[in-house]
Formats: sequence, structure tokens, C-alpha cells
Amino acid sequence: MRTAAAAFLAFVLLAAPAAASSRELTGTWSGTWKNAAVGTSGRARLAGGRQPMLRLGGPALGCAQPSQLPLHYLWGALAGHGSDVPCNEGLRWSFRGRAAHGRVTGTLTLRLADGTRAAIAVELRRLSPS
Repeated sequence: MRTAAAAFLAFVLLAAPAAASSRELTGTWSGTWKNAAVGTSGRARLAGGRQPMLRLGGPALGCAQPSQLPLHYLWGALAGHGSDVPCNEGLRWSFRGRAAHGRVTGTLTLRLADGTRAAIAVELRRLSPS
């Protein structure tokens, strides 16, 4: 019985698609962000690796300085959320995106302290896989 259970488990593990590791996201990614509702845009960079970090230049989060947002990566999906933007008290953010074929696309959703919402489109391309 144990042998059959072990064989079944091995079959399931081998048949299941492998989880994408953060290693697949390593390297330098560069692109842009755009808030179409208010007509603002700027540069975006992603530093992949164990803790992917999205860096947004310009006024993406209402900050004069670039903002860095920590993300998580699993199975080709990037996600993150928080309320840790020091220059914009009360702002909450969430990011959902996909990485495929040397490209990252996603949406950064913002909710300001007064309840106002904004959506920011992010597009990045891999510059180097190192």
C-alpha cells in the first residue's frame, strides 16, 4: 500500500507543472508606467531575484522621489500590496502582473486616504538576465 501511495505521489509531482522560481525573474527589467486618467507617466524598473522590487520614477504615488514597492513572484505572476508609502500617508497600493517572454505587464491600483482610486499600467522588458 505504501509503495502504491509513494508511486502515485511521485507521478503527481512529476506530472504537475514546475513552479516558476524567482530565479526566472532575475536580471534587470526596464519600462514605463502610465496613469491614463490624469495623463502622467514615468520610468519603471524591476530588480528581480529573491525579493523583486518595482521602482517607479516620477509622481506615480504622489511622491517627488522614486518609490520602491516589494513584490512576490510565483508561477509567472507578480503581486504585492501595502500602505508603506512615506510621502503619501493613507495611500494603499496593490500590484498584479504577469511575466512571460521577457516582458512584464501589470496594473498598480492605488487607493488614496479620501477613497479616490487610480489605476496605473506598468510595462517592462528584460534588459539582462543576469
